[in-house]
Amino acid sequence: MKGEGYKTAANDERTYFTFTSIGTKGTIPKVVEYMRFDHKIWNLAFGDANELDFDDAVVSDNRDARKVIQTIVNTVYAFFEKHPGQEIYIEPVDDRRKKLYNFIFSHRREEIITNFHVEGMLEGKRELYSSENFCDAFFVSQKERTFED
Repeated sequence: MKGEGYKTAANDERTYFTFTSIGTKGTIPKVVEYMRFDHKIWNLAFGDANELDFDDAVVSDNRDARKVIQTIVNTVYAFFEKHPGQEIYIEPVDDRRKKLYNFIFSHRREEIITNFHVEGMLEGKRELYSSENFCDAFFVSQKERTFED
């Protein structure tokens, strides 16, 4: 669900978002980018902005993780508004983030399965997401709405 995150700036295609994290270590510019894999799948990448682009391996630990995560979630909704019928691929860059992403998907399970179709990557195979599984990556697409929704 869209919630209170940081204000973002986005390109017209809603594939590149910037925002500023504000916390105990000051202000840290952040980037969320959706990069096309093929005609239907987009990779979600996120990190701290730097002079070249952004670093998705850095741990800034600005003590505002919930607000940063909500901001990223808000970009997912914005991305799908512009790109219906597409799919987002989310693969953690390290084991620490894999634990975090699995925690987020498990913790926000109800919201996620209400609004999205999610598959997890387990041992190289895509399976319908279950919070009981520890996934290596995630595939997220919008659920088609019915008149009852």
